[in-house]
Amino acid sequence: MGIKINAIGATWDEIYVKGKENAVMWGGGRHHAHQLYTMYSSKVFNQGYNNMTHYTNPAVDEYLDKAMHASTQEEANKYWKLAQWDGQTGFSPLGDIPIIWLARVDHLYLANEKPDVGKQPIHSHSHEWALFGNISEWTWGK
Repeated sequence: MGIKINAIGATWDEIYVKGKENAVMWGGGRHHAHQLYTMYSSKVFNQGYNNMTHYTNPAVDEYLDKAMHASTQEEANKYWKLAQWDGQTGFSPLGDIPIIWLARVDHLYLANEKPDVGKQPIHSHSHEWALFGNISEWTWGK
């Protein structure tokens, strides 16, 4: 494609400043749709690491707000999807694509063979501790 990328390490303080002008690559991903709001809403500029790209799209903002204030999960899901692509605009690869999702990293846990932790979801790189999301289903083997 003719694009040269020089990956360099940086502190979070440097990323916070330089990330507004340069491409940033970091591990992330959470298991809730609110991440879409914090990554794409223009209402969260300069609030921590939210919307680092300073992405602005009034239609997307409207969908995100409607999703956040929906009274049912089904209604919220409708608006989360429309924010990604409504047939005209959105933040997905069909639209503006301010963020490129590159990879998913598998996690490795070491444990005694006795606990059965059930079927695990894809684990995020955030602070949700997805490993424990189904703890009520765990059993102790013999």
